[in-house]
Amino acid sequence: MLTFSLKFDAIGTSWEIDTPAPLAEVTKAHLLELVERFDSIYSRFRHESIVMRIANAADGGTFSFPVDAIPKFDLYDRLYAVTDGAVDPLVGRDLELLGYDSDYTLVPDDGAITLMATQRPVWHRDVQREGHAITTRRPPGHRYPNNSPWRPGAACARSPQGQDDGARGRRRGDARLCGGD
Repeated sequence: MLTFSLKFDAIGTSWEIDTPAPLAEVTKAHLLELVERFDSIYSRFRHESIVMRIANAADGGTFSFPVDAIPKFDLYDRLYAVTDGAVDPLVGRDLELLGYDSDYTLVPDDGAITLMATQRPVWHRDVQREGHAITTRRPPGHRYPNNSPWRPGAACARSPQGQDDGARGRRRGDARLCGGD
């Protein structure tokens, strides 16, 4: 039975991790540090994140991510390729225009959606990457990258001990059981 919870906010939503036993303070601190680090880099809901600096760069530019971003970028490349562009990490701006913005307006911006349809940045054309750095070629209008690879499973996989102990991580609409059957 999962009777202990750790609740926090990250990447624009509320999270809850339920465990069968209380988390050790060092584990809790490690997890919250990991979440803060990720949020400060990838969240499109934080004005100072790398993602928002890219989105607000009037003429594009080159942006350096931590080295551990390389596997994420590799995943984005593969998903884009195998879906013929249907899965594009530059979807963040599209989500905002549909109303999934930092204020959760949930109201589409039809005029901007129409404009974006003709000017939408595309991952393979408008972003070049070398290792853990990316260069954008277009002015803002996109939000890079979609943070969807950061799911509850990432919190499960990143405990300091690397153990799966039956804990469960949730964010709005997603759930992941760590370990167990």
